[in-house]
Amino acid sequence: MFSRHLLTLLFCFILIQSGIAQSTRWINAETLGIEGQGWTDTEHPFDRLPARAKEMVRPPVWDLSRHSSGMCLHFQSNSSSIKVKYTNRFDAKMPHMSEVGIKGVDLYAKKDGQWFWAGASKTSLPTWEGTLIEGLPKEMREYRLYLPTYDGIDSLSLGIDSTAVLTSLKNQNTRGLLVFYGTSIMQGCSASRPGMVPSGILGRHLNYTTINLGFSGNGKLDPEMADLMGQLKASCYILDCTPNLPADEIEQKTLSFVKRLRALQPNIPIVLVGNTGDQKRFLLAGKQQLQEDKNKALRNAFDRLKKEKTKALFLVKNNDLIGVDGEGSIDGVHYTDVGFMRYAEIVKPVIRKALKHAK
Repeated sequence: MFSRHLLTLLFCFILIQSGIAQSTRWINAETLGIEGQGWTDTEHPFDRLPARAKEMVRPPVWDLSRHSSGMCLHFQSNSSSIKVKYTNRFDAKMPHMSEVGIKGVDLYAKKDGQWFWAGASKTSLPTWEGTLIEGLPKEMREYRLYLPTYDGIDSLSLGIDSTAVLTSLKNQNTRGLLVFYGTSIMQGCSASRPGMVPSGILGRHLNYTTINLGFSGNGKLDPEMADLMGQLKASCYILDCTPNLPADEIEQKTLSFVKRLRALQPNIPIVLVGNTGDQKRFLLAGKQQLQEDKNKALRNAFDRLKKEKTKALFLVKNNDLIGVDGEGSIDGVHYTDVGFMRYAEIVKPVIRKALKHAK
């Protein structure tokens, strides 16, 4: 019996010495700062709009602003594992989107200057604790942990080795700030994981901090959003609201919104994104016509603004944003991960052009 206990103690000692039995130190996400949050004066630590916006925007916009889409924790650590524990605010569910995409978290790590996917939560429950990745070499590495797209975060902590170092990189190691305003597509419906929202993909590809102001069916070029966005010192604004607007409203609303935003920020580039349309449009003439009408209205607004000498305005002219084979959509409208990657590849060169113009 004595020898058995001795062997157990010896085995535990070896585990501790080798670092395998490393205990976990938990760090509250709020102490690190939340990247992708344009305002600090929020009602809740993980809201996307400032508290004062509650009296400014329509109630559905306010409700959607409590979703954490596009936000992330940006940090570096030399931990051999990255763990997380979190609680969602709403326990949201949707039939056309994965539970991980709706309310999970999604980890990316940088190696040799390139971002790689590193792990995601695996649960349908509103509270989860688990390991995203383990067995890592104990060297400093840069990470982004993306937060839920169609749910909010009530509390969130990162778990690292007890002897490891973790420091915040909020708004560091990037070239500037991109602010995206749009619809359910911009918010990330129906991405399989939070890191696949378009703002996240483009932020990684272009090395910019991003703010996601996608508000599902309520991204409609509301003038109040121009006022709020005008408070942000962005490198570029990207407007993608045409899917939510009737064709006969797009031209006038675009004109009004751009002029309002331009009055607040005279020199920051603005990129307008058109409507890819329902993917059944290749079979249904009515849907094809609607897509053409919407994009014609946006082009009319762009041309009028250019004639009025509006500065630093750019248009994404390719409206087949996710291809023409239907593989980029889950339901004809919302994007799969393939769709989001195709979207990013179409929009990216126009953003690059706008950023180059700004320099």
